[in-house]
Amino acid sequence: MNYVYDLVLNFKEPLYEFYEWNKTDDLTRVRRIPIFRIKSDDLENISKNYVKFDQTLLNSCKNKCELINGKKKTLEYAFLLTDTDEVLAVNIKNDQMLVSKLFIEEELDVIERSIMYKTTDIKYEILKIRDNVIFKTRKEIEMEKYIKKEVEKLENASIDKLKYIYYECFDDEEEDRDKIIKKINYEIDNNFNNISKKLYTFFKLVHK
Repeated sequence: MNYVYDLVLNFKEPLYEFYEWNKTDDLTRVRRIPIFRIKSDDLENISKNYVKFDQTLLNSCKNKCELINGKKKTLEYAFLLTDTDEVLAVNIKNDQMLVSKLFIEEELDVIERSIMYKTTDIKYEILKIRDNVIFKTRKEIEMEKYIKKEVEKLENASIDKLKYIYYECFDDEEEDRDKIIKKINYEIDNNFNNISKKLYTFFKLVHK
């Protein structure tokens, strides 16, 4: 089995590029991890979908991913996949598929090494498509989650607060609570970019 040594990974959902990692992320420091060279179409499928890997593959790399934490510790089912153009780290934990990209320098080093590896024909079952967030930055994704969470609380907000939000967002007045909430939810679902900054700024100011 082939291994890669000394990597930093960030197993999160959704999948973020390394330049969108935060300082507060719980990074995984790997001493060594198994690697498989696979076909490009397989890597694309695994990157875009949640999949269930064949147990034979999982058994072959069980507890072979060693971590750096002062004592020997392993991830039960963790490995790298590459098609010699890209690299994806996979961690199966409690039947949940977590993935990570690599720092660019580390990815380039892995790709250079992987050219010498034989291609492995892996088996897997596609379970469902990942959320399509490819055109959003991490900041935009987190902003959207925050706004939607705050909007859910508006059901119990005072009418004065709702009227103020409505005016700030749409430069118009509305007295009906249901119409205000319905309009805000519609804009979030259909014209998020037009309303997001106003709502985000408002909620942040309220919670200061």
